[in-house]
Amino acid sequence: MSVVRPPMFVAVVIVAAVLVSACSSAEVDEITPEALDGSTTVSTPNGEADQLAESTTTTSGARSNAELAAAWWTWAAQEPATTNPVVDADGSDCARNQPGDVWFLAGSFGEVIQRSCTVPAGTELFAPVLNSFCEPDGCGGSFDDAERLATLDGVPLEIIEIDVPSTTISGQPDNAVFGEGGTFTVMVAGWWIRVPGLAPGKYELRVAGDDGSFRLDVTYDLTVE
Repeated sequence: MSVVRPPMFVAVVIVAAVLVSACSSAEVDEITPEALDGSTTVSTPNGEADQLAESTTTTSGARSNAELAAAWWTWAAQEPATTNPVVDADGSDCARNQPGDVWFLAGSFGEVIQRSCTVPAGTELFAPVLNSFCEPDGCGGSFDDAERLATLDGVPLEIIEIDVPSTTISGQPDNAVFGEGGTFTVMVAGWWIRVPGLAPGKYELRVAGDDGSFRLDVTYDLTVE
């Protein structure tokens, strides 16, 4: 997918899915219909929810959903394309410019990507499933009808809608989001996940989406330590 600079509309789908190995161009797996019913949240069976809770620590919740969504865009625009986590082919750039109180995950501009990433234990993970930016107040309700999926070790995660009517994003020169440096006032909108800090171990995080014309699937094999 190509990026259209502000004030035009751009969609960035962030996803994570199955196994770790080198980046491949394998076909996207079928997105399970029962997990993609178009609802705001994906429910988790009680047994699976209990199992997931045992492997996580409490989320700090220091920043609101809107604050995190806005901060994610500046984070994504702070790296030139050569080291930007959004275009990272294997996860080697996933630690770039992480803020400390939360760990941002990135996806791609349309490729199927498999990544390996080491994250600190107990730190909340925040990532978009389907998201976009546009002119202020111009893209609310983006991807409302799209299929959306987020799982951790196969257990469905809650997917939340976050719209920020107007926020300022700062980008470095040659970044992968805007293509140029500067400060931009935009609306950011889409669907996101917040994953409470994980206990040490290995996990598979998948987030996938399909709006009918744009579909992504990226796998993160997470090592938490």
